Amino acid sequence: TPSGAPASGGGEGALAQMAVVTVAGIFKKPGSPYGCDTEECLFRDGSTLDAVTAVSIIVFADLGCCLILLIAVPLMRFLYRRYADAVDEGNVTAADYAVMVWGLPVRVTGKQVKDHFDRLLDRSFAAAG
Repeated sequence: TPSGAPASGGGEGALAQMAVVTVAGIFKKPGSPYGCDTEECLFRDGSTLDAVTAVSIIVFADLGCCLILLIAVPLMRFLYRRYADAVDEGNVTAADYAVMVWGLPVRVTGKQVKDHFDRLLDRSFAAAG
């Protein structure tokens, strides 16, 4: 069965067999007695580990890394935004005093726009003072 559950005749399912063969292909070098074959892994210190357990360790380590990444990315995004807001609040920049103007006539020059807003600001300061 593809799920890795034992088939009716016994043994491992197709997915589990594929995982064991994949581990064998990754870790066993040709001509070396060490590494994983289809049933067990032999290490240099003489210890052994069955191949299904080795595959499980790799799969769960990969799953753990993915979960850490899924938590770390939003956390880093939150911390970056908090830091950026703190830096923005602590510094005065031109953006704090900028005004965006749109819908100007095509033939208006920059000097005319500046003069217009200078007149408006002079009026507002005169009314406030």
